[in-house]
Amino acid sequence: MFASYLKSIQKFFPLFLFGPLFAIAIILGIQQGTLDKAGKTANSSAVHFTRANLHQLQQQMKSPRYQMADFDANQLGQTIPSAKVTDQDGHRHQVVLWDSWPVTDQNGYLADYHGYHLTIALSAIDKRRDKKGVKMVLLAQKANSKNQGLDSWLYLGPLFNTFTEGAQSPDLWLSRLNNEWSGSAVQMQSEDDHIRLFYTGAMTEYGQAQALTTASVSIQPKDGQNWASGLTINHQMASDHKTLFTGDGKIYQRKSQLTNQKTDSFAMRDPHFVVDHGHYYLVFEGNTTSRPAQTLQNPANFGSLAFFKKDRAAIDQSTADTISQTSNVSLKSAVGTANSAIGLLKLNHDFTVKKVDQPLMVSSAANDITERPNLFKYEGKWYLFTCFQGKSLASSNKQFLNQNYLLGYVSTNGLKGSYQKLNKTGLVLGSNAKRKTNRFTYAYLVVPSKVKKQSQFVITAFAGDRTFAPSVELKLKGKTSTVNNTRILNQGALTTAGQRYQTNPQKWT
Repeated sequence: MFASYLKSIQKFFPLFLFGPLFAIAIILGIQQGTLDKAGKTANSSAVHFTRANLHQLQQQMKSPRYQMADFDANQLGQTIPSAKVTDQDGHRHQVVLWDSWPVTDQNGYLADYHGYHLTIALSAIDKRRDKKGVKMVLLAQKANSKNQGLDSWLYLGPLFNTFTEGAQSPDLWLSRLNNEWSGSAVQMQSEDDHIRLFYTGAMTEYGQAQALTTASVSIQPKDGQNWASGLTINHQMASDHKTLFTGDGKIYQRKSQLTNQKTDSFAMRDPHFVVDHGHYYLVFEGNTTSRPAQTLQNPANFGSLAFFKKDRAAIDQSTADTISQTSNVSLKSAVGTANSAIGLLKLNHDFTVKKVDQPLMVSSAANDITERPNLFKYEGKWYLFTCFQGKSLASSNKQFLNQNYLLGYVSTNGLKGSYQKLNKTGLVLGSNAKRKTNRFTYAYLVVPSKVKKQSQFVITAFAGDRTFAPSVELKLKGKTSTVNNTRILNQGALTTAGQRYQTNPQKWT
């Protein structure tokens, strides 16, 4: 019956010359619109990082304009001198840092918090541990100091003494929380003595359970009156600590909807706060609810109908395992379960969810993890950035294993407008420094400049899973970007005002 039906409709649809996979996809009613230059289908709102884009990365990275700056880790890979703690036996221990983000104002610019720049970072004692009590810590730097070096950062300690600090009656998710992961923070008004924090509440005792979480954190003068005396976290004044979102099950996947709890990655993390015309939003990393069969049969995820046909044939014939973080996963399985997205929530002014919006960007069939989104307005355009590690790609190409990337997109018609890929594919920066070395960098975050008409932005990162990496400059112009990899800034630099060091781009072959 199916064969006769297919034969009959072939008379009316010459496009079935593309082959049986394409035919089945149309019969099943799966999205098959015409692809536009932004990499979307005509009836899809989200910009796609497609499998074609994935396959273009290695060739595109041969251009120096995307290459991460190299640096001497002995000189610019040092741990933060003030970030030390003393144990009960009097022994001193280094606090190691990785993912970090600055406190900003409502416009996304670096906040001047009563004369200080503030950075929040994920931390552990002596060695990075992602699932064993990760705590967010606060560091401060005098905003107008001539010294912007690593020793200018003052370690102020954990944001919370307990995982439920500031919650009068912890909700279910908050009561299960045992790790604090990446997010964002904003000083809502310049006179405020507190910040609004958004972060990932991770519950690793419950598998991959994660939640978007928020709280108010009080940061006051050290002597109680004079801001010049320094800063201190007032833990007794923490408040409004609560869970915001764990997925709706319709647009964004819930943990319970994973196809495989061990090999399929789940994300509900990295919330980034944005204000647009008085409206509050969160962008975040999540997963769509697309099922493997849908993902595999949707040409929009591949980039073009021609590439869909070619790549699907290669996937079906492949006997190689993927390079994903779990072993023994076939390439076809990895492609089918790859459904990462940069999601969007509209918030009420009491920091509760008002509306669940469609994603701004998806990586279906190409990538299952797309992290640390950042969104800001510059020269009337909205710029969206996100980063990922090469090992999360749905690929069997082992070249990706030591590679990390930053992608970028731009919308000329509003925050929820039509995003287009920077540099045609979305690629902004790539790094190929080996893992488990102090030159390894990741968690790239683009920090916009407050200086009017300045096109130079700062990209921050961590180095070696233990400290701030040297920051690099990024030039934005419309739909293009260029990394300045002939000079680098101080470790953890948030502006271009500090010292610069001559260097060279990393070598890519």
